[in-house]
Amino acid sequence: LASEDDPALDVATVLGFSIERLAAERPALAQRWRLLAVFPGDFATDAAAAVWSAEPRDAADDLGRLAARSLLLHDAATGRWRLHDLYRELAAEGADGEAVEAARERHAEHYRGVLARADDLFLEGGDRILEGLALFDLERPSIEAGQSWAAARMTTHAPAARLAWAYTNAGVYVLDLRLPPRQRIGWLEAAVAGCRQTGDRRGEGNALGNLGNAWA
Repeated sequence: LASEDDPALDVATVLGFSIERLAAERPALAQRWRLLAVFPGDFATDAAAAVWSAEPRDAADDLGRLAARSLLLHDAATGRWRLHDLYRELAAEGADGEAVEAARERHAEHYRGVLARADDLFLEGGDRILEGLALFDLERPSIEAGQSWAAARMTTHAPAARLAWAYTNAGVYVLDLRLPPRQRIGWLEAAVAGCRQTGDRRGEGNALGNLGNAWA
């Protein structure tokens, strides 16, 4: 983000002015802004509320304040938000590690619920099938990020182990259509390991059955 030939051409420093001003004037809002780095792409207001552990109305107000400062992008047509790629990198660098880890857990739990909604829509049949698949496609980057977090943390964190199984259980039908077999096998292997980690024998049996189907 910097030029070796011209010290004035340092993008990180220039963008940092806005971040430093926010931190000085609204430190709590600055902390919330940094936590948005957990999103790999765009997101809805309710997802930000979940990550922040905030009420949706309060989250919407703070998202609007961040957009007014040009620290966040808003798509008026879709109502969704996103960090510019350069700001996401800077936000992640300055965030508190423990706060980010807690935010990632809330992010993973929220998107397990999104995956479950997509599967429920699919099971309603008719036009709802396409609605469910469209919801999964829209939120796929965050769904995959949530599952990846759970799989990476499950050996040391029991809630993550339960989530590793919950992801495969929440989206059985949608995942069968949308995940390539090798990726689905990886998710299910993590689910089996997560169930063994927590002693969930029934869940382990279900995950093993689905794993066999994926291999087949």
